[in-house]
Amino acid sequence: MDRILLLKCALALLVIGVVIALLWPTPCEADRKAALIRVGMTRSQARELVSSDSIARVNEKMPTTGWHYSDGSGLTIHCAGSEPHHRVERIQIFPPDSLIRLRRTLARAFPFLK
Repeated sequence: MDRILLLKCALALLVIGVVIALLWPTPCEADRKAALIRVGMTRSQARELVSSDSIARVNEKMPTTGWHYSDGSGLTIHCAGSEPHHRVERIQIFPPDSLIRLRRTLARAFPFLK
């Protein structure tokens, strides 16, 4: 009887661990890219770090540059100073819609949802 109870407890802990691992929130693409940018970098340095796999909105005369990523997230940097020495002053992240986040989280357990 004690073995069965111990086995049930171990199985319950395993199920709880798997559920937590699957539902643990993952950072969106904009979060990962924003972690690379530091306040004080030039806009061109930030653009080199972030622009590889995104759609960018760049206006050389405006102090703002933004990117949209395939997971629905977005990233905008606000710069200060004069061209060509615009310096990053503020980083703004736009997370994806909550349903997109849910689908991405569930896709880790069920790959056909990607």
